Amino acid sequence: MNYFKLHVFCKLCERKKGATVAKELDITPSTVSFHIQSLEKELGIQLFYRKAGHFILTKQGEVVYRYAQRIINLQEELMYFAKTSQQGTRGLFRLGVSGLANQIFLPEIIHQFSTLYPQIRLSVVSDTSPEIEKLIASFQLDYGILIGSPKKHPDLVYEKLGTDQLKLVFGINHPFTKKTVITKADILNQTLLFHEKQSSSKSILEQWLDYPIKELNGIELDSVTSMKKVLEYGQTVAFISELLVQEELTSQTLASRKLADLGLTRTIYLVKNKSFFDDAISLNFKELLGNIVVTPQLPPSIKTEETIDI
Repeated sequence: MNYFKLHVFCKLCERKKGATVAKELDITPSTVSFHIQSLEKELGIQLFYRKAGHFILTKQGEVVYRYAQRIINLQEELMYFAKTSQQGTRGLFRLGVSGLANQIFLPEIIHQFSTLYPQIRLSVVSDTSPEIEKLIASFQLDYGILIGSPKKHPDLVYEKLGTDQLKLVFGINHPFTKKTVITKADILNQTLLFHEKQSSSKSILEQWLDYPIKELNGIELDSVTSMKKVLEYGQTVAFISELLVQEELTSQTLASRKLADLGLTRTIYLVKNKSFFDDAISLNFKELLGNIVVTPQLPPSIKTEETIDI
Protein backbone atom coordinates (compact mmCIF):
# COMPACT_ATOMS: atom_id res chain seq x y z
CA MET A 1 0.00 0.00 0.00
CA ASN A 2 1.36 3.40 -0.99
CA TYR A 3 2.36 5.52 2.01
CA PHE A 4 1.65 8.84 0.26
CA LYS A 5 -1.81 7.59 -0.67
CA LEU A 6 -2.59 7.07 3.01
CA HIS A 7 -1.13 10.48 3.80
CA VAL A 8 -3.49 12.14 1.29
CA PHE A 9 -6.41 10.17 2.74
CA CYS A 10 -5.68 11.28 6.32
CA LYS A 11 -5.25 14.89 5.26
CA LEU A 12 -8.60 14.78 3.47
CA CYS A 13 -10.26 13.29 6.57
CA GLU A 14 -9.00 16.28 8.57
CA ARG A 15 -9.44 19.09 6.03
CA LYS A 16 -12.69 17.87 4.35
CA LYS A 17 -11.91 19.71 1.07
CA GLY A 18 -9.85 18.37 -1.81
CA ALA A 19 -8.64 21.82 -2.86
CA THR A 20 -7.30 22.54 0.64
CA VAL A 21 -5.40 19.24 0.74
CA ALA A 22 -4.03 19.80 -2.76
CA LYS A 23 -2.67 23.21 -1.80
CA GLU A 24 -1.17 21.92 1.45
CA LEU A 25 0.58 18.98 -0.23
CA ASP A 26 1.47 20.95 -3.39
CA ILE A 27 -0.46 18.66 -5.73
CA THR A 28 -3.53 19.16 -7.93
CA PRO A 29 -7.12 18.49 -6.78
CA SER A 30 -7.40 15.83 -9.46
CA THR A 31 -4.37 14.05 -7.95
CA VAL A 32 -6.14 14.07 -4.57
CA SER A 33 -9.24 12.50 -6.15
CA PHE A 34 -7.07 9.95 -7.97
CA HIS A 35 -5.40 8.76 -4.73
CA ILE A 36 -8.74 8.50 -2.91
CA GLN A 37 -10.36 6.54 -5.75
CA SER A 38 -7.29 4.29 -5.94
CA LEU A 39 -7.46 3.61 -2.20
CA GLU A 40 -11.19 2.85 -2.35
CA LYS A 41 -10.60 0.46 -5.21
CA GLU A 42 -7.70 -1.22 -3.39
CA LEU A 43 -9.73 -1.70 -0.19
CA GLY A 44 -13.01 -2.43 -1.96
CA ILE A 45 -15.03 -0.02 0.22
CA GLN A 46 -16.39 3.52 -0.02
CA LEU A 47 -14.46 5.92 2.16
CA PHE A 48 -16.24 9.24 1.55
CA TYR A 49 -19.54 10.75 0.63
CA ARG A 50 -19.05 13.64 -1.81
CA LYS A 51 -21.23 16.71 -1.30
CA ALA A 52 -20.67 20.19 -2.75
CA GLY A 53 -16.90 19.86 -2.84
CA HIS A 54 -16.75 18.39 0.64
CA PHE A 55 -15.62 14.89 1.58
CA ILE A 56 -17.57 13.29 4.42
CA LEU A 57 -16.26 10.05 5.93
CA THR A 58 -18.40 6.94 5.79
CA LYS A 59 -18.59 4.63 8.81
CA GLN A 60 -16.09 2.34 7.11
CA GLY A 61 -13.94 5.37 6.27
CA GLU A 62 -13.78 6.29 9.96
CA VAL A 63 -12.33 2.87 10.77
CA VAL A 64 -9.85 3.08 7.91
CA TYR A 65 -8.82 6.54 9.13
CA ARG A 66 -7.87 5.14 12.55
CA TYR A 67 -5.81 2.39 10.91
CA ALA A 68 -4.18 4.85 8.51
CA GLN A 69 -3.18 7.13 11.38
CA ARG A 70 -1.47 4.23 13.13
CA ILE A 71 0.35 3.22 9.94
CA ILE A 72 1.56 6.77 9.33
CA ASN A 73 2.69 7.17 12.94
CA LEU A 74 4.59 3.88 12.73
CA GLN A 75 6.15 4.99 9.46
CA GLU A 76 7.26 8.26 11.02
CA GLU A 77 8.65 6.43 14.07
CA LEU A 78 10.54 4.06 11.77
CA MET A 79 12.06 6.95 9.81
CA TYR A 80 12.97 8.73 13.04
CA PHE A 81 14.59 5.58 14.37
CA ALA A 82 16.56 5.13 11.14
CA LYS A 83 17.70 8.75 11.17
CA THR A 84 18.80 8.78 14.81
CA SER A 85 20.50 5.39 14.38
CA GLN A 86 22.47 6.78 11.43
CA GLN A 87 23.46 9.74 13.58
CA GLY A 88 24.30 7.46 16.50
CA THR A 89 22.12 9.38 18.98
CA ARG A 90 19.46 6.80 19.80
CA GLY A 91 19.09 3.01 19.78
CA LEU A 92 20.39 -0.16 21.44
CA PHE A 93 23.99 -1.36 21.70
CA ARG A 94 24.73 -4.92 22.88
CA LEU A 95 28.17 -5.56 24.34
CA GLY A 96 29.81 -8.76 25.59
CA VAL A 97 32.82 -8.75 27.90
CA SER A 98 34.97 -11.58 29.22
CA GLY A 99 35.57 -11.80 32.97
CA LEU A 100 38.77 -9.76 33.17
CA ALA A 101 37.59 -7.14 30.68
CA ASN A 102 34.47 -6.83 32.82
CA GLN A 103 36.53 -5.93 35.88
CA ILE A 104 39.01 -3.67 34.12
CA PHE A 105 37.07 -1.71 31.52
CA LEU A 106 33.32 -2.08 32.04
CA PRO A 107 32.76 0.54 34.81
CA GLU A 108 34.50 3.25 32.76
CA ILE A 109 32.73 2.16 29.56
CA ILE A 110 29.31 2.38 31.21
CA HIS A 111 30.11 5.76 32.75
CA GLN A 112 31.39 7.37 29.57
CA PHE A 113 28.85 5.76 27.24
CA SER A 114 25.85 6.78 29.37
CA THR A 115 27.24 10.30 29.72
CA LEU A 116 27.98 10.86 26.04
CA TYR A 117 25.00 8.93 24.60
CA PRO A 118 22.14 9.04 27.13
CA GLN A 119 19.54 8.09 24.51
CA ILE A 120 21.33 4.84 23.57
CA ARG A 121 20.49 1.83 25.72
CA LEU A 122 23.57 -0.23 26.57
CA SER A 123 23.01 -3.95 27.17
CA VAL A 124 25.98 -5.87 28.64
CA VAL A 125 26.63 -9.62 28.91
CA SER A 126 29.58 -10.86 30.99
CA ASP A 127 30.75 -14.42 30.32
CA THR A 128 33.73 -16.50 29.25
CA SER A 129 35.41 -15.67 25.93
CA PRO A 130 34.02 -18.77 24.11
CA GLU A 131 30.46 -17.91 25.17
CA ILE A 132 30.84 -14.27 24.12
CA GLU A 133 32.16 -15.43 20.74
CA LYS A 134 29.13 -17.70 20.25
CA LEU A 135 26.73 -14.83 20.99
CA ILE A 136 28.51 -12.53 18.54
CA ALA A 137 28.56 -15.24 15.86
CA SER A 138 24.77 -15.66 16.23
CA PHE A 139 24.18 -11.87 16.10
CA GLN A 140 22.94 -11.75 19.69
CA LEU A 141 25.70 -9.25 20.54
CA ASP A 142 27.13 -6.37 18.50
CA TYR A 143 30.65 -6.30 19.93
CA GLY A 144 32.80 -8.16 22.42
CA ILE A 145 35.87 -7.21 24.43
CA LEU A 146 38.08 -10.22 25.07
CA ILE A 147 41.47 -10.55 26.74
CA GLY A 148 43.82 -13.40 25.97
CA SER A 149 44.27 -15.68 22.99
CA PRO A 150 40.83 -16.71 21.65
CA LYS A 151 40.59 -19.57 19.18
CA LYS A 152 39.53 -17.11 16.46
CA HIS A 153 36.02 -18.07 15.37
CA PRO A 154 35.88 -18.14 11.54
CA ASP A 155 32.82 -15.86 11.41
CA LEU A 156 34.35 -13.15 13.59
CA VAL A 157 36.78 -10.28 13.14
CA TYR A 158 39.39 -9.66 15.88
CA GLU A 159 40.79 -6.14 16.14
CA LYS A 160 43.71 -5.56 18.50
CA LEU A 161 43.05 -2.76 20.97
CA GLY A 162 46.04 -3.07 23.27
CA THR A 163 47.93 -5.42 25.54
CA ASP A 164 47.77 -6.58 29.13
CA GLN A 165 50.76 -7.82 31.12
CA LEU A 166 50.57 -10.55 33.76
CA LYS A 167 52.71 -9.68 36.76
CA LEU A 168 54.10 -11.81 39.55
CA VAL A 169 52.43 -10.41 42.69
CA PHE A 170 52.98 -11.25 46.36
CA GLY A 171 52.70 -9.76 49.82
CA ILE A 172 55.24 -7.26 51.15
CA ASN A 173 56.33 -9.84 53.77
CA HIS A 174 56.83 -12.63 51.25
CA PRO A 175 60.40 -14.05 50.93
CA PHE A 176 60.45 -13.00 47.26
CA THR A 177 60.90 -9.37 48.37
CA LYS A 178 64.40 -10.26 49.56
CA LYS A 179 65.48 -12.32 46.55
CA THR A 180 67.68 -10.81 43.88
CA VAL A 181 67.03 -13.66 41.45
CA ILE A 182 63.73 -15.43 41.01
CA THR A 183 63.69 -18.59 38.92
CA LYS A 184 60.86 -20.62 37.49
CA ALA A 185 61.79 -23.31 39.99
CA ASP A 186 61.19 -20.78 42.80
CA ILE A 187 57.69 -20.13 41.47
CA LEU A 188 56.92 -23.84 41.08
CA ASN A 189 57.71 -24.31 44.77
CA GLN A 190 55.20 -21.65 45.81
CA THR A 191 51.49 -21.89 46.53
CA LEU A 192 49.86 -20.12 43.58
CA LEU A 193 46.47 -18.46 43.59
CA PHE A 194 44.20 -18.86 40.57
CA HIS A 195 40.80 -17.66 39.56
CA GLU A 196 38.40 -20.59 39.79
CA LYS A 197 36.95 -20.06 36.31
CA GLN A 198 38.89 -21.12 33.24
CA SER A 199 40.88 -18.11 32.09
CA SER A 200 43.52 -17.19 29.55
CA SER A 201 45.99 -16.47 32.37
CA LYS A 202 46.03 -20.17 33.29
CA SER A 203 46.88 -21.31 29.78
CA ILE A 204 49.51 -18.60 29.32
CA LEU A 205 51.12 -19.41 32.66
CA GLU A 206 51.10 -23.13 31.87
CA GLN A 207 52.93 -22.54 28.59
CA TRP A 208 55.36 -20.12 30.19
CA LEU A 209 56.25 -22.40 33.11
CA ASP A 210 56.22 -25.47 30.85
CA TYR A 211 54.43 -27.29 33.66
CA PRO A 212 50.83 -28.57 34.00
CA ILE A 213 48.71 -26.15 36.02
CA LYS A 214 46.74 -29.01 37.59
CA GLU A 215 49.94 -30.37 39.15
CA LEU A 216 50.89 -27.10 40.83
CA ASN A 217 50.26 -26.40 44.48
CA GLY A 218 47.42 -23.99 43.89
CA ILE A 219 44.33 -22.46 45.44
CA GLU A 220 41.33 -21.39 43.34
CA LEU A 221 39.36 -18.34 44.45
CA ASP A 222 36.19 -16.82 43.05
CA SER A 223 37.40 -13.22 42.70
CA VAL A 224 40.51 -11.13 42.19
CA THR A 225 39.60 -9.13 45.30
CA SER A 226 39.84 -12.30 47.39
CA MET A 227 43.16 -13.18 45.75
CA LYS A 228 44.67 -9.81 46.63
CA LYS A 229 43.51 -10.10 50.24
CA VAL A 230 45.07 -13.56 50.60
CA LEU A 231 48.32 -12.35 49.01
CA GLU A 232 48.71 -9.72 51.74
CA TYR A 233 49.44 -12.51 54.28
CA GLY A 234 52.73 -13.15 52.48
CA GLN A 235 52.43 -16.91 52.02
CA THR A 236 51.24 -17.14 48.42
CA VAL A 237 51.98 -15.67 44.99
CA ALA A 238 49.83 -15.02 41.94
CA PHE A 239 50.05 -13.84 38.36
CA ILE A 240 47.56 -11.00 38.00
CA SER A 241 46.88 -8.41 35.32
CA GLU A 242 48.89 -5.29 36.04
CA LEU A 243 45.72 -3.27 35.43
CA LEU A 244 44.10 -4.92 38.46
CA VAL A 245 46.88 -4.34 41.01
CA GLN A 246 48.12 -0.84 40.29
CA GLU A 247 46.38 0.63 43.34
CA GLU A 248 47.84 -1.99 45.70
CA LEU A 249 51.31 -1.63 44.22
CA THR A 250 51.18 2.15 44.52
CA SER A 251 50.04 1.97 48.15
CA GLN A 252 52.64 -0.80 48.73
CA THR A 253 50.15 -3.23 50.25
CA LEU A 254 51.42 -5.71 47.64
CA ALA A 255 54.75 -6.14 45.90
CA SER A 256 55.54 -7.23 42.37
CA ARG A 257 58.24 -7.98 39.86
CA LYS A 258 58.04 -6.98 36.22
CA LEU A 259 59.39 -10.11 34.62
CA ALA A 260 61.42 -9.74 31.46
CA ASP A 261 59.75 -12.67 29.70
CA LEU A 262 57.35 -11.31 27.08
CA GLY A 263 55.33 -14.52 27.05
CA LEU A 264 53.20 -13.13 29.86
CA THR A 265 51.67 -10.48 27.62
CA ARG A 266 48.05 -10.89 26.55
CA THR A 267 46.22 -9.13 23.74
CA ILE A 268 43.02 -7.12 24.24
CA TYR A 269 40.62 -7.68 21.32
CA LEU A 270 37.53 -5.94 20.03
CA VAL A 271 35.46 -8.66 18.34
CA LYS A 272 32.51 -8.43 15.95
CA ASN A 273 30.74 -10.56 13.38
CA LYS A 274 32.16 -10.32 9.84
CA SER A 275 28.66 -9.56 8.56
CA PHE A 276 27.94 -6.89 11.18
CA PHE A 277 27.29 -3.43 9.72
CA ASP A 278 29.14 -0.64 11.52
CA ASP A 279 26.42 1.97 12.03
CA ALA A 280 26.95 5.32 13.74
CA ILE A 281 26.27 3.85 17.19
CA SER A 282 28.97 1.20 16.85
CA LEU A 283 31.42 3.72 15.38
CA ASN A 284 30.79 6.05 18.32
CA PHE A 285 31.42 3.14 20.67
CA LYS A 286 34.68 2.22 18.95
CA GLU A 287 35.91 5.80 19.26
CA LEU A 288 35.01 5.87 22.95
CA LEU A 289 36.60 2.48 23.55
CA GLY A 290 39.80 3.55 21.85
CA ASN A 291 40.16 6.27 24.48
CA ILE A 292 39.69 3.77 27.33
CA VAL A 293 41.57 0.67 26.21
CA VAL A 294 45.22 1.51 25.58
CA THR A 295 48.55 -0.25 26.12
CA PRO A 296 48.91 -0.19 29.92
CA GLN A 297 51.14 2.56 31.27
CA LEU A 298 52.31 2.01 34.86
CA PRO A 299 52.73 4.86 37.37
CA PRO A 300 56.30 6.22 37.67
CA SER A 301 56.81 4.63 41.11
CA ILE A 302 56.15 1.19 39.64
CA LYS A 303 58.10 1.73 36.42
CA THR A 304 61.31 2.02 38.40
CA GLU A 305 60.92 -1.47 39.88
CA GLU A 306 63.80 -3.84 39.29
CA THR A 307 63.29 -6.18 36.36
CA ILE A 308 64.36 -9.73 37.17
CA ASP A 309 65.29 -12.10 34.36
CA ILE A 310 64.06 -15.66 34.82
